[in-house]
Amino acid sequence: MTQILTAMTNEYVLLATDRRLTYASGPKKGKLFDDDECKLVNFCNYAGVAYSGLARIAGKPTHEWIGCVLADANCSSFGAVGQTL
Repeated sequence: MTQILTAMTNEYVLLATDRRLTYASGPKKGKLFDDDECKLVNFCNYAGVAYSGLARIAGKPTHEWIGCVLADANCSSFGAVGQTL
């Protein structure tokens, strides 16, 4: 289970995720796959994209896939991130 925590004040937003990845199915279901998996993507040093679910998309780690999709689409505003992804 992925933990994504967000706290917001008038001045700041804090976004944090865990890094543990477990097998979702098969004979190793529930067993540790990686204890250092990225589940958070920094966007232009002012926003973050946190995710749970698939650990790999199109053969790439999900955080890398998100970064490549946003770069290929030349996203420059956080509003475009949701539409692009």
